[in-house]
Amino acid sequence: MLLLYLALTSAYSWLLKERALIDVLTLSLLYTLRILAGSVAIGIPSSSWQLAFSAFIFLSLALVKRCAELVSLEQSGQGSAPGRDYRVTDLAVLWPLGVGAALSAVVVFGLFISTDETRARYATPELLWLVALGLVYWLARLWIKDLARQDGRRPAGLRGEGFRQPHSRVVHGGGHADRAFLLRYPENPIGVTGESDEVQASRWLAALEKALSSPDRALLAPLFARDAHWRDLLASPGRSRL
Repeated sequence: MLLLYLALTSAYSWLLKERALIDVLTLSLLYTLRILAGSVAIGIPSSSWQLAFSAFIFLSLALVKRCAELVSLEQSGQGSAPGRDYRVTDLAVLWPLGVGAALSAVVVFGLFISTDETRARYATPELLWLVALGLVYWLARLWIKDLARQDGRRPAGLRGEGFRQPHSRVVHGGGHADRAFLLRYPENPIGVTGESDEVQASRWLAALEKALSSPDRALLAPLFARDAHWRDLLASPGRSRL
């Protein structure tokens, strides 16, 4: 057991930590091996339920750390993690994978509560569901805090149809293909219906440019929702209110 742990730790330090996903899977295995080694040392056998729960929850915790690192890189304007095979765009996969691992740990715990062995061991095994609820709350809060880190912004990999705010659009503009802006405006600010998001946004930008060039500031009011804002998705991690 000790030799296996040392070999796996050495492999992680020298090679595996540079491989995307393999590093977090290795970490979850290492932490689970610690539990298994401890049970051997004290002479109490580990159950398959305990090992499965440990593997999933440690995988989730390793992924939440990787996601936090990538969010920090994104906010500093970097696209990849030095020394690791991760990119900011990987957040689109890592976030749901980490949440799924957390929920898998809770499911394993719930199935453990329902076994005959658990019912025979505990006088009121139903109380263990309170622990399950606590796990759900703790893990969910952990991931929510990671997702809404610092300024509550959405991750770059998750900007899309399923994550839009009402009447918000991601618009490419400014004469540069790599420039993108998140715009929020009224549902139909310039009387156009039945057009695509890109067309509506282009018309809105044209109307905004016209309003800004006019001395009549009243032309700006119809173009914005009450809580309107814009954000340069690449240059500015914060939110600028209008």
